[in-house]
Amino acid sequence: MKKTFKFFMMAAIVAAGFTACSSEEVTPIDPNNPETPNQEEATYATFLLNLNETKATTYDPSSSGSAAENDANDGDLSYSDVRLLIFDSQTKALEINEVFTDARKTVLVQAGNKKIFTIANTMGALKTACWDKLDATNFAPGSKTIEDFYAIVYDAGTPQALGAALPTTRSFNFEPLHKHARSTKGLPASNSNAIEYELNPNIERDEAHNGALVDETNATPGKSATNSFKISLTYMIAKARLYLGDTEANLTTNGDAVSNITYTIRNLARKTNFVQNVVAGVARSYYYSDYTINTTASEFLQDFDMASAMQTTAITTTAGNYLYVPENNNQLLRRGQSSHFVIKATFKPGQVITDATYTTSGIKYTTTDLDNSGSLDYVYTVAEVIEGMPAGMYYTDLATLQKAAWLYKNNAEWKNTAAQIAEAEALVDATDEKTAGGELYYQFFNAESWYRLDLGESTTGSNLKPGVLRGKAYNAKINSITGPGVPGEGEVEKDPEQPVVSMTYISATIEVKAWDVVSQVGELK
Repeated sequence: MKKTFKFFMMAAIVAAGFTACSSEEVTPIDPNNPETPNQEEATYATFLLNLNETKATTYDPSSSGSAAENDANDGDLSYSDVRLLIFDSQTKALEINEVFTDARKTVLVQAGNKKIFTIANTMGALKTACWDKLDATNFAPGSKTIEDFYAIVYDAGTPQALGAALPTTRSFNFEPLHKHARSTKGLPASNSNAIEYELNPNIERDEAHNGALVDETNATPGKSATNSFKISLTYMIAKARLYLGDTEANLTTNGDAVSNITYTIRNLARKTNFVQNVVAGVARSYYYSDYTINTTASEFLQDFDMASAMQTTAITTTAGNYLYVPENNNQLLRRGQSSHFVIKATFKPGQVITDATYTTSGIKYTTTDLDNSGSLDYVYTVAEVIEGMPAGMYYTDLATLQKAAWLYKNNAEWKNTAAQIAEAEALVDATDEKTAGGELYYQFFNAESWYRLDLGESTTGSNLKPGVLRGKAYNAKINSITGPGVPGEGEVEKDPEQPVVSMTYISATIEVKAWDVVSQVGELK
């Protein structure tokens, strides 16, 4: 049975692959080892590994927003991070368990119908729970079955175990999504569970090596006259909330990030394919620049309120059957170029300065606590209590405020004192001086924005749980994209103070269908 859902969402998907060919490792036949195929049924099969879809277009912050080409060894995963597993469909027995050494791997195996998987190494709890358990020493051909594999990879207890293991204090710069996914313990794996592979007998090594590659996009995936296949790794990208703060500790010190800091995102340039408006909560946008975000275990799995255009409260952790494994055949990402965008936030100051006195050792302040949930580092003035300093300005900390006060004082009496800064005419940083109760802008130039189609299942009310359900296959198709597009010849960027108001809408069809369920009493089809 098949269901089709149509969404307008702020997301898109991109695939940029690379392949590399070099020397290859061949599994030898050992006539004295019953775990290797016999000579009569032996055949060769070649697998070309598409390591990850975004490696060739990695964003490099140091290159002012341009895509940076990576060589084969520069990225999140290396070939030795990927394991090839081949199971016989009839006996369900594990026949091959080997790690890639380069892009192309040729193995000697029995002919017939197979289930074939590639699965990538991860970090932390998932490494222990999955990768280590699949080591050839622990998961040996001849002693393990496909049910043993499913029990490790698709265990129902995985979400809770992984969620608890996610770092509670972690900040990282915006990175390419494949790094982002693995950093937060997304599990890279092939989607070959839905494909039945047929390995033809009597294929020579050179035939398999040089044969035309077949992958999941072919009309008959899993069928190749020369047993030559291309397998891609896909990722379930981790969720991350956008915070305004350098570190999680800083956010904790300065107040509750959810209630005291809200944000909206809009595009301020015409030179982009996609406008970064957050809409509906059906999908999320990922912004990549030199800004810092934080993620915790509770933020990995969330409910998003589809009725709200901007979700800042009522975020709850979800678990259950929502796994970190990508049980889908959805393409990954689409990268949009943006020459300028901003993040706009409203801060609640924690203290107000009611009086200030200059002394030879500095400035003494009289302050009143505004009791705004501990946001004590944000202070502002309600009157001209400091000579020359405008009323209604607020600063991110007292040290910055003192620097600003000396600047506004700006007279010869204080210019050369020990407490005075060297250049009286220097300007306070624009990110430190804001209007009290007003809006704070973080601006990024030559940035990239990434979009992806978030797959999920609706629950009660209007909530959507991003993630992929066990036992389901998802196929996403982009029908149309409408938006401001790319500027024409001779057009220039608009004034950043005059934002583009139109949004980009993406019409997508998501097909959800049940997979064949393999149980201990059922037969593989």
